[in-house]
Amino acid sequence: MPPVRGTSGTQRLPNNEVVSEKHAVECLRCGTFRTIERERTARLDPGECAKCGYLGWALVADLSEPVRRTLRERPPERRGRRLHAV
Repeated sequence: MPPVRGTSGTQRLPNNEVVSEKHAVECLRCGTFRTIERERTARLDPGECAKCGYLGWALVADLSEPVRRTLRERPPERRGRRLHAV
């Protein structure tokens, strides 16, 4: 069944129960983009980046260009730690 207009990739059953959602994610090490699909109740787990092997991902919509630049400049061993706004 095609997505319902305005649901941006969300598939719906006839009773409007959400089955799965698509999310655009970006690797926090190399910047590779990927679209993943998950069930509504499942944890978002993109797994390992096919390009660099890194496990850190963020939703593309959550990253601004200044945040991307800050992440690229951080050493990989510190990227798993939270960034704190100053």
